[in-house]
Amino acid sequence: MVRCRQCELRQFLAPHCRRCSGPLPPPDVVREVVQVDSFGGSAPILPMAEYEKLAIQHAIKSTQSVIQAAESQRIGKATIYRKMEVFNLFVRNDLLIEEEPRV
Repeated sequence: MVRCRQCELRQFLAPHCRRCSGPLPPPDVVREVVQVDSFGGSAPILPMAEYEKLAIQHAIKSTQSVIQAAESQRIGKATIYRKMEVFNLFVRNDLLIEEEPRV
Protein backbone atom coordinates (compact mmCIF):
# COMPACT_ATOMS: atom_id res chain seq x y z
CA MET A 1 0.00 0.00 0.00
CA VAL A 2 1.14 3.48 -0.81
CA ARG A 3 -0.30 6.86 0.10
CA CYS A 4 -0.78 9.57 -2.51
CA ARG A 5 1.18 12.69 -1.54
CA GLN A 6 -1.48 15.03 -2.94
CA CYS A 7 -4.81 13.59 -1.74
CA GLU A 8 -3.61 11.13 0.97
CA LEU A 9 -5.60 8.25 -0.53
CA ARG A 10 -4.13 4.88 0.44
CA GLN A 11 -4.10 2.39 -2.41
CA PHE A 12 -2.25 -0.54 -3.85
CA LEU A 13 0.75 0.08 -6.02
CA ALA A 14 -0.20 1.75 -9.29
CA PRO A 15 1.54 4.32 -11.45
CA HIS A 16 -1.05 7.04 -10.73
CA CYS A 17 -3.56 7.85 -7.99
CA ARG A 18 -7.15 6.74 -8.61
CA ARG A 19 -8.60 9.92 -7.12
CA CYS A 20 -6.35 12.78 -8.30
CA SER A 21 -4.29 11.07 -11.05
CA GLY A 22 -1.10 12.32 -9.43
CA PRO A 23 2.04 10.19 -9.45
CA LEU A 24 2.38 7.70 -6.60
CA PRO A 25 5.61 7.31 -4.61
CA PRO A 26 7.49 4.03 -4.69
CA PRO A 27 6.50 1.56 -1.98
CA ASP A 28 8.44 1.71 1.28
CA VAL A 29 8.84 -2.03 1.66
CA VAL A 30 9.08 -4.67 -1.01
CA ARG A 31 8.42 -8.13 0.36
CA GLU A 32 9.86 -11.22 -1.23
CA VAL A 33 8.89 -14.73 -0.17
CA VAL A 34 11.86 -17.07 0.11
CA GLN A 35 11.78 -20.55 1.59
CA VAL A 36 14.64 -21.10 4.00
CA ASP A 37 15.74 -24.53 5.11
CA SER A 38 16.76 -25.35 8.67
CA PHE A 39 20.42 -24.58 7.92
CA GLY A 40 19.76 -20.99 6.83
CA GLY A 41 20.08 -21.49 3.06
CA SER A 42 17.34 -21.41 0.49
CA ALA A 43 15.74 -24.69 -0.52
CA PRO A 44 13.37 -25.75 -3.28
CA ILE A 45 9.71 -26.13 -2.50
CA LEU A 46 8.90 -29.84 -2.31
CA PRO A 47 5.55 -31.64 -2.55
CA MET A 48 3.98 -32.62 0.78
CA ALA A 49 4.50 -36.32 0.01
CA GLU A 50 8.25 -35.72 -0.18
CA TYR A 51 8.24 -34.00 3.23
CA GLU A 52 6.25 -36.93 4.61
CA LYS A 53 8.80 -39.38 3.20
CA LEU A 54 11.68 -37.38 4.69
CA ALA A 55 9.94 -37.28 8.08
CA ILE A 56 9.43 -41.04 8.09
CA GLN A 57 13.03 -41.66 7.00
CA HIS A 58 14.36 -39.40 9.73
CA ALA A 59 12.12 -40.98 12.38
CA ILE A 60 13.22 -44.51 11.46
CA LYS A 61 16.91 -43.59 11.36
CA SER A 62 16.79 -41.74 14.67
CA THR A 63 14.76 -44.33 16.60
CA GLN A 64 16.15 -47.48 14.93
CA SER A 65 12.65 -48.98 15.16
CA VAL A 66 9.64 -48.72 12.88
CA ILE A 67 7.22 -48.97 15.81
CA GLN A 68 8.97 -46.19 17.75
CA ALA A 69 9.15 -44.13 14.54
CA ALA A 70 5.37 -44.50 14.15
CA GLU A 71 4.87 -43.40 17.75
CA SER A 72 7.15 -40.39 17.29
CA GLN A 73 5.20 -39.36 14.18
CA ARG A 74 1.90 -39.97 16.01
CA ILE A 75 0.67 -42.43 13.40
CA GLY A 76 -0.31 -46.07 13.71
CA LYS A 77 1.84 -49.09 13.00
CA ALA A 78 -0.23 -50.08 9.94
CA THR A 79 -0.08 -46.52 8.61
CA ILE A 80 3.70 -46.28 8.76
CA TYR A 81 4.11 -49.66 7.06
CA ARG A 82 1.65 -48.61 4.34
CA LYS A 83 3.47 -45.33 3.79
CA MET A 84 6.81 -47.13 3.72
CA GLU A 85 5.44 -49.34 0.96
CA VAL A 86 4.20 -46.33 -1.01
CA PHE A 87 7.58 -44.58 -0.68
CA ASN A 88 9.58 -47.78 -1.38
CA LEU A 89 11.22 -47.70 2.05
CA PHE A 90 12.26 -51.01 3.54
CA VAL A 91 13.99 -51.99 6.77
CA ARG A 92 16.40 -54.92 6.92
CA ASN A 93 18.55 -55.69 9.96
CA ASP A 94 17.48 -52.35 11.49
CA LEU A 95 18.87 -50.47 8.47
CA LEU A 96 16.66 -48.31 6.26
CA ILE A 97 17.01 -49.00 2.53
CA GLU A 98 15.18 -47.30 -0.31
CA GLU A 99 14.75 -50.12 -2.77
CA GLU A 100 12.89 -53.37 -2.66
CA PRO A 101 15.09 -56.10 -1.16
CA ARG A 102 16.05 -58.94 -3.48
CA VAL A 103 15.12 -62.32 -2.04
